[in-house]
Amino acid sequence: MRPVRRLVRAAALSAPVLALSLGACSSISSVTDAVTPSASSGFGQFLRGTTAEPTTIDLEQYRKTPSCPRIEVLPDTETLRVTSGGNAFEEGVVRYQASLQKTARECQDEGDGKRVKIGLAGRAVSGPKGAAGTIKLPLRVAVREGDNITYSKLHVISVDLTDAEPSKDWAYVASDIVVADPDSATILVGFDEKGR
Repeated sequence: MRPVRRLVRAAALSAPVLALSLGACSSISSVTDAVTPSASSGFGQFLRGTTAEPTTIDLEQYRKTPSCPRIEVLPDTETLRVTSGGNAFEEGVVRYQASLQKTARECQDEGDGKRVKIGLAGRAVSGPKGAAGTIKLPLRVAVREGDNITYSKLHVISVDLTDAEPSKDWAYVASDIVVADPDSATILVGFDEKGR
């Protein structure tokens, strides 16, 4: 008789625990719904800060970003130093000096290749032998695809230096470059002293 009473007591004690467990399951799902509401629900609109319908992002537009050739500044061409004669590193002979400090590029598909727009920027400074006026900075831009140079052009940038502004930032954008295979191409830039 006693074992039967023990079973009845155990069943009576386990019933509330089972009810609490089942209640906990339903409350967890309701909490989950509250934490991750539908984007269109009132709470979802509150979290998004708008009542407008949610939009879908097309991931393909990000996967199709065209590859773009890298830009390389040729060694010893990032600085242009123009003197009034004598040794270029002799004290007091510099008319002006310019530096190429920043490069950037972007590409767009064009036919079988890519159109490349490059940006170049730097600073020009008047030296001890300098004078107010316009200086010319000869920048060479070339494209090497494999073993071949497929583009080479001298771009001349004008910079106005004055007594009030003996140093100035300069910037230039070239957008006439087309490459057939951007993965094998390199854009070469630098000052070309022979172009002065």
